[in-house]
Amino acid sequence: MKYTFDILSQISDMFPQMSSTEEKLASFILADPQKAVSLSISDLADQCGVSISTVSRFCRHLSLNGYQDFRLELMRSLAVSSAADAPESQEINSDDSVPALISKMTALYSYAYAKTVSGIDVAAFSRIADMIDAAADVHFVGTGNMLPIALAAKLQFMSVSSKFHCNLDSASQALSTSLMDEHSLVIIFTYTGEYISSTEIAKFARARNAKVVAITRYSQSKIIGYCDEVLLCYVIGSSRQYSALPVCAGMQFIVDLLFTEYCRRNPQITAENREKTIGFIIGQS
Repeated sequence: MKYTFDILSQISDMFPQMSSTEEKLASFILADPQKAVSLSISDLADQCGVSISTVSRFCRHLSLNGYQDFRLELMRSLAVSSAADAPESQEINSDDSVPALISKMTALYSYAYAKTVSGIDVAAFSRIADMIDAAADVHFVGTGNMLPIALAAKLQFMSVSSKFHCNLDSASQALSTSLMDEHSLVIIFTYTGEYISSTEIAKFARARNAKVVAITRYSQSKIIGYCDEVLLCYVIGSSRQYSALPVCAGMQFIVDLLFTEYCRRNPQITAENREKTIGFIIGQS
């Protein structure tokens, strides 16, 4: 499976799988994407010392229809990335004023949301929404920094249905897969896709014929091989920031999109259940 997101990051991820001629193109584009986007297909081929047909194959390797699609994706990537170069998103210093701190952190969060939106595969999103609808039980999984996202997803979804679950430790998450079947769905939040606990849970779930979805940063990772669908969240940690929360914000935004889509598809039952849960919470307060 191939997953489309920020084109520059996709090129970086796929570099090890490229041919020697494709590597020439990739190196040129990654070194100076601003120059690459201004070139025609023949000019780019000349600059890299490859044929026009090689450029065309390179675009297809990136799951694009042609060079024009590639240029559009590259322009979109450059437009979104430009936010990171704004003065507000530079390194937070100990001598920053409180207004400067707020401005820089706001820029980091804005950048995280913009990068998330730019990379959402709409077709994959719709298929995952279908899987959530069809599942008899849905299990959110996360370890380390990703656990709060999985737990928040469960708390959000459980207000409209009892079929959503999240265990608080990796051992319980793995154990829960033993009772899964083809009607179960596991949604795993993992930044790298390489963490052994998340990968093993995906492997166990697939062995029980459950459906598996990953929401992750990288398209070339161990967990991808165990997934039916993947949503890529192109937000990266930065040495310019103290907090890791902007990374989590991108994934949480995807959760909110999925929740909103679930409610939109099931308006009557979700409205009835929200009324019950909200009424219970108010009654207990």
